Amino acid sequence: MVMPQTVQHDFEKLRVTPVAGALGAEISGVDLAALDDAVFTEIYQAILDHQVIFFRDQKLTPEQYRAFGQRFGSLKKFPPELFTKIRGEADYVSGFDDVMMFHKTKDAKQNVGGRWHSDLEHTDAPPKFTILYGRQMPLSGGDTMFSNQYASFEALSDGMKEMLSKMRAEHTDVVFDEEILLQRLRDPNARPDYDASKRTNTTNYHPVVRTHQETKRKSLYVSNMYTTHFQDMTREESRDLLEYLFEHMARPEFTCRFRWDENSIAVWDNRCTQHYALNDYQGQERTMHRMTVEGDRPA
Repeated sequence: MVMPQTVQHDFEKLRVTPVAGALGAEISGVDLAALDDAVFTEIYQAILDHQVIFFRDQKLTPEQYRAFGQRFGSLKKFPPELFTKIRGEADYVSGFDDVMMFHKTKDAKQNVGGRWHSDLEHTDAPPKFTILYGRQMPLSGGDTMFSNQYASFEALSDGMKEMLSKMRAEHTDVVFDEEILLQRLRDPNARPDYDASKRTNTTNYHPVVRTHQETKRKSLYVSNMYTTHFQDMTREESRDLLEYLFEHMARPEFTCRFRWDENSIAVWDNRCTQHYALNDYQGQERTMHRMTVEGDRPA
């Protein structure tokens, strides 16, 4: 049974419309290019309340987009070698090494983020927030799913909660190499530009149950994209429980779905959500700009 969320706040300066019972809210009546501190304070509280928030019709210059991101904290700068690790086409937005551009071409078969995950969770201090800006959208498809990991943890039995709260798990981006190897076994011509020998992998162990630094609520913190096994256990020993958790975390009653338009913006809390970029728009283009806000080591 899904436990109720904490009491949500009333807002004086925002119109906040929940999009699903589990998480997510659309914010209207706000121009992100002209925020004052009082409005931003309410936006920040709306994220803590709803885990992910959405804005539409926001026409921002790159400078204005970055300024909005910087209100949340220091933005993560992206090293060039990151672009050899991810699927799809990625680059900096010109002149901004803390704003990434993801462009899926008409002939691309893979997309970025096409499995449930929290952004950069394999790093030592994964980002607090991700801010994604829809710049060029397909006529249909390309939605993003979000899942409330407070709710997925709270729905577990007391015995499972107690056991998982004592465990840690490995998060690593080596899974990208393994996935591309499998692609090449099926198709020798897959990803001819990808050379795993030219990069190193990043691996960290994080708690399976994470405590949010601000809300103090507990959430599950493993993912189908990055988590390989539990600490002090083999992959084989870990497999069944991880597969159960991966399926449990994505139960429909924990999720919401966002239909993108051009100039839409989503902001989500990586500490208590997972997301999934749907890859259902082959033959169409999609361009997104992304910022991530520096975070803390999970505890």
